[in-house]
Amino acid sequence: ALFVVGVHLITPMEEQEASALFERLSASEHLAPLCPPTKPLPLAGGHFSTVLQVGLQRLEAGDAGVLPHFAHVGEEFVTSFDGFPKSKVHLLVLPRLRIAGARDLTAEHLSLARRLTAYVAWLLCELAAQRPELTWRQGVHSNPSLQQLHVHVLSEDFQSPCMKNKKHYNSFQPPFLLGLESVLANLEQSVEGGPACAVRASKEEAESWLKRDLTCGGCGTCFANRFVELKRHLDVCRRPSA
Repeated sequence: ALFVVGVHLITPMEEQEASALFERLSASEHLAPLCPPTKPLPLAGGHFSTVLQVGLQRLEAGDAGVLPHFAHVGEEFVTSFDGFPKSKVHLLVLPRLRIAGARDLTAEHLSLARRLTAYVAWLLCELAAQRPELTWRQGVHSNPSLQQLHVHVLSEDFQSPCMKNKKHYNSFQPPFLLGLESVLANLEQSVEGGPACAVRASKEEAESWLKRDLTCGGCGTCFANRFVELKRHLDVCRRPSA
């Protein structure tokens, strides 16, 4: 068996543990039909940046009130609905292990990162089966605003009332959105003696990417700073099937 995330291929011979997870999920679990909540997870007075940590804490404490905010709950990874989705479908994959963010990943997390990649690959297969009319992308923010490592998995239509400005849009375009295949490659290089970091860009460089000209990811048309015009274009532009 072979699973794919982005352009990174992982074979059972190379990554037996991750492949076993992918095969087990594919054989025994299916993603329930998506039913996102109408409101984001309440924070009860906490800072917005801790919402994912709060969600995990409540989930692990057995709080049934938090379950509608999760699309899938696994032993090691969970998938939540983004409280402010930027596309028709926008999910977040979190490890249960407390890791602040992708910049905190080290070579010691390589095995976990491979299993995370396998889990996201399974999720993408399930999403493609549920919504075959959509195309998908995944990745971590190079400079995230929320604490707790999370992978964005979202459809590439970018049609949502929560998509309100240039920064929102560019945060889900490369290179600010860093695919798991790149995160995994960076960690593998660190094991081989390369830089010990999963995200190579500085926070300052990452923030500069949010100021780049707006460009349609489907056809490549540049809109400079004309966000409203881009939004209208996205309503009619059809990205080629993956």
